[in-house]
Amino acid sequence: MIVSEIHRDWLTNFYLSVAIVCLVVMDFLMYYIYFRCLSIEEKKEEVSLRLAAEEMQYQSLTDKIQEDKRMQYNRESVWRHTSV
Repeated sequence: MIVSEIHRDWLTNFYLSVAIVCLVVMDFLMYYIYFRCLSIEEKKEEVSLRLAAEEMQYQSLTDKIQEDKRMQYNRESVWRHTSV
């Protein structure tokens, strides 16, 4: 038995059609939201990886700067002691 055979008046058929259209629209909306969230998660992962790489580069540069400062201090210290 099909629903349209049970309910023969046009108003019931109209409401059933509207309900089906609403369900289809909700399905499309849910799929859009789901795939959009997947896309956002992929972008977050890419940004996270890029951030980690940039933090490593920053740490490397900071270490080099600190090492250069130590070397410069050591050279100045040696020159001070040898010139006295």
